[in-house]
Amino acid sequence: MIDGERSRQPGPSPWSVAKHCALALIVVLSGCAESSEPTIDDQAAPVAHGAEPSAKPNAVPADPAPVVKQYLSAGDVTVAIAPLGSYIVARSDAGVDLGRRSDKPSGFPDLVIPVFDEPGGPQRALLDQNAVDEIAHYYPLFNWSQLDSPLVLRVLAGEAGDEWLLVQSPVRPHNHSIWVRGADFDFGTTTRRVEIDLAGEGELVVYDDDRVLLRSPIVHGRESRPTPTHQTYLVGGVFGHQTESEAYGYAQLEIASYSEVLGTFGGNGAMPNNYLHGTNQPELMGQQVSSGEIRMPNALLGALIALVQPGTPITLFNSAEGQTIETLRDSAAPGRPAPTKPLTRLAAEIAPVAPRRLPQLWETCRDLMCLTPVGAAPTEFQYAVARPRPEGTQIPVYETRTGPRRTLVDVNDIDDISTPNPLFAETTYGLPLVLRVIENRTNEGWLKVQVPTRPNQSYAWVRSDDFEVHTTDVWVEATVAATSNSDAGQLWVYRDGKQIFT
Repeated sequence: MIDGERSRQPGPSPWSVAKHCALALIVVLSGCAESSEPTIDDQAAPVAHGAEPSAKPNAVPADPAPVVKQYLSAGDVTVAIAPLGSYIVARSDAGVDLGRRSDKPSGFPDLVIPVFDEPGGPQRALLDQNAVDEIAHYYPLFNWSQLDSPLVLRVLAGEAGDEWLLVQSPVRPHNHSIWVRGADFDFGTTTRRVEIDLAGEGELVVYDDDRVLLRSPIVHGRESRPTPTHQTYLVGGVFGHQTESEAYGYAQLEIASYSEVLGTFGGNGAMPNNYLHGTNQPELMGQQVSSGEIRMPNALLGALIALVQPGTPITLFNSAEGQTIETLRDSAAPGRPAPTKPLTRLAAEIAPVAPRRLPQLWETCRDLMCLTPVGAAPTEFQYAVARPRPEGTQIPVYETRTGPRRTLVDVNDIDDISTPNPLFAETTYGLPLVLRVIENRTNEGWLKVQVPTRPNQSYAWVRSDDFEVHTTDVWVEATVAATSNSDAGQLWVYRDGKQIFT
């Protein structure tokens, strides 16, 4: 049943605050990877790869046309058709515990988000069906993925606060839908979208409403491994590659797009993902030589990462075959139910999944999870996290363990101006204060730490009771001198002595 009514404006995205902080490193890396490529300004109508701003800077915006709501009915439930850009993020405590535990640093169990063929029906689990060989296997939706990122789904119908939401099923066949409980998720919206035309040489364009933010050349699937055309979305965040292949750039984005062709990014029951990633072979732009995934230049991938977030809609279409954006959006209509099986049979039929450990640069901090090292970390890199203190009270700082208490002073060598710079348990951004440990004497009640003040590499003593000491096996090195890969310098990330990211 469909009828009309004016809609309310969508609420803000729950990802928006964390995204900009977590992506700062990515933007720097993108400039280092290929400094000759243009970069993107997230605020000012940016231009890249010959893109033109779609409106004059001083143009007066026209009054927006009234938005007409459409509705969908299923049984006793009626929900509004969701605008493009609506998505949900699984809550950490949502789902059914089937007894499978993981080694996530958060310590959360593998909770399976139940899906439903109809609102109020029995709990089900998704099936992935390959149209080529007609093989189907369970594909449970865990509330936290193996990459330690929350589960994100694209909303087709429903609004924040609704008991039931209709979402796009992130499995094959493409553009099918399934019901979930609204209480298992946080609701968000974005006005940005990605459109990828696979005609000819292909092109990727990022929009914010009708404004062009980014244009990029691409590499897409060859004839034997074509990139599927459909309406999809960005599932997960950014993670690096542990491969020396020139075809892969420094990072990739996970989209809900999977090949129907055997042997493409999958095997042994794995989903054959078609990722969106960078490449170290920009000379291949415009060619159809990939295995279904989308490649783009490293520098422009960095710009893309700064503009999008999990939940951003992505349309893969081929204008040479008469496909249009509108047609593909309509093909994801709510009337195509996804294949499922009873959730009660899931625990007995799925094989244990070995957790994947890849470097995460896009994640949501929960308490001190982002500061907690994964697995057994060496002791050569220690850091101290300030314990909570009453607001406005300084952390005591000492020049020596026997000397009097001091207040830190920031000294600018250029103009000889000195400014008090006391330490507080929280930074100005509301995050715990973190200091590098130079000398650990917790048995004597002291820590020598590097303090965040000028001159650089200044040190002071603090009481160990005011901090929690952690260890990490991850560190970053960078050079501002020209390298063989970049005139602007280069950055490296290491974990446990092994280089994992450049």
